[in-house]
Amino acid sequence: SASAIGCDFKNILNDPETPETARQLFNHAAKYTEEPLAYFDQLNSRNPEKSAFYFRVITNSYAFADGAFAEGLGNLGKEYIENYPGNFAAFFDHTSCFTDTDLKTWAQIALLEFEIIDDQIESGSGEPLVNIYSNHLLAKSQSLPLSQQETIRKFTIYLKNSWGDFLKNI
Repeated sequence: SASAIGCDFKNILNDPETPETARQLFNHAAKYTEEPLAYFDQLNSRNPEKSAFYFRVITNSYAFADGAFAEGLGNLGKEYIENYPGNFAAFFDHTSCFTDTDLKTWAQIALLEFEIIDDQIESGSGEPLVNIYSNHLLAKSQSLPLSQQETIRKFTIYLKNSWGDFLKNI
């Protein structure tokens, strides 16, 4: 079961098929690379330990987000949360592995995309896409377990707060 997942990920770290970049990111030791964009495919792995490992790696990759990688990370992150809100929120059911700090990091990941796609930023006209996206996520999460609904709710708050901070600095 997913709840039996440990957070040390020894099996995956010791697997010769695990990319070196993934190991480095897991250990907060990577340099700039766009390779983690390919890891999004692993988030829906049938192996819960593997999907959680790559979720950790992608989360850690935000610290290195720059240039084209930041654009790709924002786009894929926003789409993953939108398309799989239950899977996304389920990672945070494992509070020993994924914390509020990680949830805030994912808000920052999604924000990378909104900074690019919201063309109403300068004029301030129209409802921010962040609000539309957040309302959509909240509606989609209605059928999820309560803990996951709460995670999505907190995520949308972090996202809106991050958006507000971003607007103050443009």
